[in-house]
Amino acid sequence: MSRSFRTRSSGSSAMARSTASPPKGFVAVRRFLSNPLLPSEEVRTLAGNGGETCIEVRGLTKHYPDIKAVDGIDFDVHAGEIFALLGPNGAGKTTTVEILEGLRDPTGGTARVLGADVTKEYAKVRERVGVLPQDFEPFDRLKPREAVAYWGALFRKELDGKKVASLLETVGLTSRADTFAMNLSGGEKRRLGIAMALVGEPAVVFLDEPTTGLDPSARRELWTLIRDLKAKGRTVLLTTHYLDEAEQLADDVAIMNHGKIVARGTPDELIARAGGGTTIVLAGAGEAGIAACRAKGVTATLEGDNVLVHVRLAGEVRAMRPDQGDLHEAGHPRGRLPEDRRRPDARGGPRGMNRVLADTKAFGTQYLRARTGAFFAFIFPLILVVLFGLIFSGNGNSKITLYVQDLDDSATSHSFVSALNNTTVVTYQQIPKGVAIDDYIHANSVNLALRIPVGFQSNVSRAAQGDRNASVNVTLYGDPTQSSHGIAVSIVSGVATQFNFQIAGTRPVVGLATQTVSVRQLEFIDLFLPGVIGLTILTNPLFGMTNTCAEYRTRKYFKFLATTTLTKAQWLTAKMIFYTIIMLASVGVMMIVNALLFHGKATLTPMAVLLIIAGTFEFTSLGMILGLFVKDVETANAVANGIGFPMMFLGGSFFPIDTMPTYLQAVARALPLTYLNEGLRATMVFGNEGTAVLYLGITLAVAIVFFLIPAKALSWKSK
Repeated sequence: MSRSFRTRSSGSSAMARSTASPPKGFVAVRRFLSNPLLPSEEVRTLAGNGGETCIEVRGLTKHYPDIKAVDGIDFDVHAGEIFALLGPNGAGKTTTVEILEGLRDPTGGTARVLGADVTKEYAKVRERVGVLPQDFEPFDRLKPREAVAYWGALFRKELDGKKVASLLETVGLTSRADTFAMNLSGGEKRRLGIAMALVGEPAVVFLDEPTTGLDPSARRELWTLIRDLKAKGRTVLLTTHYLDEAEQLADDVAIMNHGKIVARGTPDELIARAGGGTTIVLAGAGEAGIAACRAKGVTATLEGDNVLVHVRLAGEVRAMRPDQGDLHEAGHPRGRLPEDRRRPDARGGPRGMNRVLADTKAFGTQYLRARTGAFFAFIFPLILVVLFGLIFSGNGNSKITLYVQDLDDSATSHSFVSALNNTTVVTYQQIPKGVAIDDYIHANSVNLALRIPVGFQSNVSRAAQGDRNASVNVTLYGDPTQSSHGIAVSIVSGVATQFNFQIAGTRPVVGLATQTVSVRQLEFIDLFLPGVIGLTILTNPLFGMTNTCAEYRTRKYFKFLATTTLTKAQWLTAKMIFYTIIMLASVGVMMIVNALLFHGKATLTPMAVLLIIAGTFEFTSLGMILGLFVKDVETANAVANGIGFPMMFLGGSFFPIDTMPTYLQAVARALPLTYLNEGLRATMVFGNEGTAVLYLGITLAVAIVFFLIPAKALSWKSK
C-alpha cells in the first residue's frame, strides 16, 4: 500500500494525484466554497481541544481600495493543536497570517497571540513565535550552519555548534550543513526555513503555505516535521490550498474564501456536514492492490490496472493509508524536536549589541563572498593608486616648473617660495623684479607664474600681531585648461593654508612672519591619494547599501527580519559597522602600497581616521535613503550611478575644485564628497588639522541627517 494513489469525487471522472496537487475528492471543501449561503451557525462553528487559547481573532478586517482581503473573521487556536487556514489563492490566508505575525496592520478588529495585541504589544511575544513566510528565501551566500547560528543570535539564543547541529538534524539537513543556501533544493530551503523558525524554541509556529511548489517526497518530509512540532507541544497555524494537507495535518480547519471564513471544524466534521464521498484510485495497483484492500476489509473494484475504492468519511481514508514509516524516505533521518522549554516573558540572553554584531558578521560574510564587494573595496582602489602612482611618479620629468616674481623680496616671501620648492612637485625659476610679469610670460612662453606682491611680509607681521584686517594675496598665472595649472593651484593653496593656520587659525592670511615652516617632501601621488580614498568611501557604501535595500525588499528579507527581535536601528548600525571596518582596511592597504611602491609621504592621521569613519557613516546612510525608493536591483544600480558618478567628478577626487568653472564650483560646494576629500587632503597632505576639523564637523552633521531619514522612513511591514 505504499503506492501513490489518486482520488476521484462521486459523480465526477476528474482525477488528481493526492501527493502532488489538491485532491478533488474533498467534496466538503468544494461545497463550502461554492455555497455562500450556509447557515451562520455552521460558518461560526468552533472546534478545538478545549485547551488554553493561544491565538484569538475577533472581527479582523484588512481593506484595500479595491478589495477586502480580510472581511470580519473570527477564530481561536488552542494550545498544542495544528490549525489550518484552507482556501484558494487570494482567499486572504496570507494577509491574515501576516497580521498575526505583526507584519501588517489590520484595518479593524482585534488579534491576540499568546495574550498580546499584535498591533500594540507584539514585541512582548516576538521571541516566543516562529515564522516561515510563504515567500521564504534563505540568504544565498550563507550556509545552513551559519544561517541557523545567525538567526539564533537575533532571538537572543546563543547556539553553540552542538545546538546548531541538533536543529539541522531535526530538519534533515545534516549532510547539507556546509552547502551554500543558493545550492539547496526547494524542499531543503523550506526545511532550513523551519530550522530558523525554531531557533527561539517558539510556543507558536506560523507556517504560510510551507509545501507549495515542492515535489511529493519533499512534501511528505515536511509533513513529518510539522507533526513533530505538535508532538513537542508547539501550536501550529499553517495556511494551505492543498486539501489533502489540511486533512492530513490539521486538528481544526477554517476554510477561507474572498476574505471570509465560510466553514469551520475538524476535517471529518466538514466532510460529514457536506456529505458526498471520495473515490481513491490506486494507479496501477492491479490484482495485488485488490488483494491488499480485501486483506484490510476494504471493498474495492478493478478498473483496468487501477483499483478503485469509494469512501465517505476522512477517517476511512486514514485507515487505508500506509504507516508513516513507509512514507518516510529510506535512509532519511527522522529528526526529533528538542523538548519545549517555555521561556519567561522577561527579556534575557544577549543584549542588543550581540544582535548588531551577529548581523554585522552575517552581512559581511555575504558581502565578501559576493566577490564584487571585495573587488570594489580592495582591488579597484589599488588599481587607481597604482595607475596614479605610475603616471605621477616623483621623477625629474614629472615636476612642474613654476616661475616666481617676488616683488616683496623679504624673509617671509623667501620662506613661502622655499616651502613651494620643498614639495618636490614644484621647481621654480625666478622672474626679475623689474619686468612686467605679463610681458615676461608671453615672451618666454611660460605656462605657470606666481607673483608675490609688495607688502607681503608687513601684512603677515600685522596679522601675527592680531590685526584682523591684514591680508595679502599671491597671484597665480596660467591656463586653467592645463592639468599642471590645477596641480599648481592645489600646491600653492596647500602651502598658503599652512601659513594661515600657523598665523591666525583658518583666517585667510598668507605668510609665516619670521618662523620657519617645515613642509613635508610630497609626491604627486600624495595629492591624489585622499581623492582616491574619498572615491572608495563614496562608491562602496553608496552602491552597496542601495543594492542591499533593493535585494532585501525583492527577496522579502525585510519581512523575515521583522519576525525577529532585531530592530531597524540595530540593522542600520550593523551596516555602518561593517562598512567602517571594510573602508579602514581598504585605506590601510592603499597607504601601504603608496608607501612601498611610490614612497608616498601622505600620513594616515587620527583626524583622517575620524573623517573616514564619518564619511562611511554619511554615504552608508545616503545609500539607505536611495534604497527607500528602489524596488529592484536594476533600478538600484541606475539610481546609485546617477547620484554617484557626478559626485565622483565634481567632488574633487580627480580635479581641484578651483580649476572648475564658477557655476560648477558652486555645485561642488554643495556635494558631501567635496568636504570629505578636502578634509582628508588637509590632514593627510598638509597637516592642517584646523581645516580638517571644520570639514569633519560638516561631514558628521550631514551624516546624522542622512541616518535619521531611513531610520524613520524604512519600514519592514507590508502595507
